Amino acid sequence: MQAHSTLCSTDNLNKFKLDFQHVTLLSYGIVSGDISIIKKFLDKICYIHINYYKDIKTAYTGDMGGFNYIVRIEFNNQLQHGFPCNTVFKVFTKERID
Repeated sequence: MQAHSTLCSTDNLNKFKLDFQHVTLLSYGIVSGDISIIKKFLDKICYIHINYYKDIKTAYTGDMGGFNYIVRIEFNNQLQHGFPCNTVFKVFTKERID
């Protein structure tokens, strides 16, 4: 993230990593909520993709880093994840027969 992004300063990125080093890494899998909050979130995500990620030529796009940065810095106090929102990814895979 640091090598591919001018989204935040090195100090801000280091503070982010220290502040959130023990929390769950979030995935884009499920995003829902009040439309006013989701609109603000989408505006932030679109902004970083349009302004920071469009010219990246490597396999690393930074989108997961940017997603976690935006969610944790801007929306962490409104965030709810895990049960009952979603379950552990593929937790029931061993039991499936289809």
